[in-house]
Amino acid sequence: MTTFLGKSLRHSINIDNSDRVAHRQERCFAGVEVTYKGLGQHRPYAFFLNNQDNTGSYPRDETQSYEYTSRYVGIGSSGPLIGP
Repeated sequence: MTTFLGKSLRHSINIDNSDRVAHRQERCFAGVEVTYKGLGQHRPYAFFLNNQDNTGSYPRDETQSYEYTSRYVGIGSSGPLIGP
C-alpha cells in the first residue's frame, strides 16, 4: 500500500485567476493505492485521490463559491495475465 498527504502553499498562484482568490489557495491532498501481489507478475491495483479545496474569497463573496473539491477512484493492473 502506498499513501500520501499534501497541502498547498497558502500564497501560491491559484489556477482560478478571479481577483478574490488569484493569489492564494488552501488545498489538502490525500491518496492511497493498494496493489495485490499474489498473482506472480500480474499486479491488480486500486486507488483513491482526494483534493479538498478550502480556499476562501477575500473580500468575502456571499454570491459566489470558489471551492473546487474533487475525488478520483480507479482500478487497473500491470504485468502479464498468463505467465510463461
